[in-house]
Amino acid sequence: MATHYFRITLLVLSFQIIQETYAAPIDPIGGESISRSQAYEILKTIVLGYLTHIMTIRPTSDTDQMNTLYWRATFFVYPTIGIGTAFKAIFIAYDGDKILGIDEADKYIKEIDENKKQHWIEAWASDCWLPLKEFFLSKFSTPGSKYDSSGNRTEEKESSRDDFRTKAAELRDKIKKEAEKDKDYTHRPGDNVFYLAAILHLMKPRQARRAKHCILNSSIYLGLEANEAQVEKYKDNIIPSQNMRITGTGIESTYQAGIKPFTVRYLSEKMLDQIHTAYYLDATSYTEICITIGQLVYTVIECIDTQGDRWAKVIMIIYMTMSVLQTVSLWCLHKQISALTILYDEDINIVIYEIGDLPSESDILNPDLYDKEDVIGIQTRIGNIRNRMPNSYYMSSHEDTSSNREEDTPPKNSGPPQENSKPPTILYEGSFLEKIIQKEKIINNNGYKTYIEYHTYSYITAGCGGMTLSLLAGIWAGYNVHSVTQWLVLAWILSPVLLVPMFYLKNRLKIRKKPKLVIILWGIVYIFGFIGAGEFHFYIFPYKELAMSHYIFQSL
Repeated sequence: MATHYFRITLLVLSFQIIQETYAAPIDPIGGESISRSQAYEILKTIVLGYLTHIMTIRPTSDTDQMNTLYWRATFFVYPTIGIGTAFKAIFIAYDGDKILGIDEADKYIKEIDENKKQHWIEAWASDCWLPLKEFFLSKFSTPGSKYDSSGNRTEEKESSRDDFRTKAAELRDKIKKEAEKDKDYTHRPGDNVFYLAAILHLMKPRQARRAKHCILNSSIYLGLEANEAQVEKYKDNIIPSQNMRITGTGIESTYQAGIKPFTVRYLSEKMLDQIHTAYYLDATSYTEICITIGQLVYTVIECIDTQGDRWAKVIMIIYMTMSVLQTVSLWCLHKQISALTILYDEDINIVIYEIGDLPSESDILNPDLYDKEDVIGIQTRIGNIRNRMPNSYYMSSHEDTSSNREEDTPPKNSGPPQENSKPPTILYEGSFLEKIIQKEKIINNNGYKTYIEYHTYSYITAGCGGMTLSLLAGIWAGYNVHSVTQWLVLAWILSPVLLVPMFYLKNRLKIRKKPKLVIILWGIVYIFGFIGAGEFHFYIFPYKELAMSHYIFQSL
């Protein structure tokens, strides 16, 4: 009896899934063909959906045109990968203080300026009123006054910057004093997170938020010089300045190296002072918002319309969903009109960071904590760290650099040489700058762990969640249609599975910086994929329907 009910259930399901069967005298390739009007509708859907979608894609932080082309091609082939970039930006913006490390300083800040407590509307009004006030006073002020546009305002600006640095240093010292009272706090030499927190705390709320967005969006770069051997070694990780849209003290440098948000805290205080100007680079996303709203309205109207191929409209739904996610991410983590570059002209002692992560000298000498073997191991590690440093690093003067290797010496800048103006070697194996170029962590702190976790979780969500949401949209279109459009769209939705072999080929062939070759590879893979989908529909599927229906009816 149970077997009989099971057969009846299969029969009912077969009538729902199989819309038509083909008898033996009929041509089994009598499937549904695609007309010119349908082809035009599908093409229009793809073009309109893609063109509106790429207007909302988050721009690359390095503003490199080749990388932009690479990502636009990627979002056309795999649009659901945008879930990863969008979620990553949203997560990073939500937990930005932890990634930057300034959450450690926030609990130690006791004295807060009264201006920081004002309502956000008042802060916004203040940010808008001050520039207008400066403009009208400079235009209509009397000659010789401090607001006279013809006067020298450079000295006033420089004095204002000096005052800001002084206040930041004072607040940093106050934070340190509060931190020293905490028994759980451990000071790491060279960690300037308190100074970074002081800078952001003294800025106006809106300015500080924009500066943090610039850092969290990885729009901070270090300007550097390198010789031919170094360029060949690090060619995959450094970008020529001429290919970027940048501003800052490192704009005249030949190459740029991106710095991750969790590493900014280890820059020198002289470099961190320039973070104060990052809020000028904040860009609005009003254009993306308007485009997304228009795309959303158009997609809803098209989906309500009963005419047309629903599977072609699934493409429109997927692009629209990705555009909404991208726009939300732009609202949570702002983009920048250009990247900020900081001149890296002095070496940062990487030894103090690596040794700072080791036990203190008092703890090493404590026999209750470490035995002789542990002490020997720690001292050996410290010795190995120091052996990686060039001899010139420990010289008190920069005059003698004859012991440096030729390939470690950066090229000289044009112009007359000045005495003691040449910095020591700053790019060598194991140096701070090399770790920045190779995107390695300095210390395995909470900011690094949080950033890596969000990066991993976001792209796992993009891989699994993207295909799941797209397949759920197929329920609305109907999986029992069995049209050519259905199989082509399904092949497109499931295509992210090809990312695994594509990443393998990209790493094996070292074509990361060759987007044209990547696009050609993707095109070849997709041609075979769509041909396979068509073959499956026209040849395999009709026979499968015939065999399946014959088996079910025979079993009954």
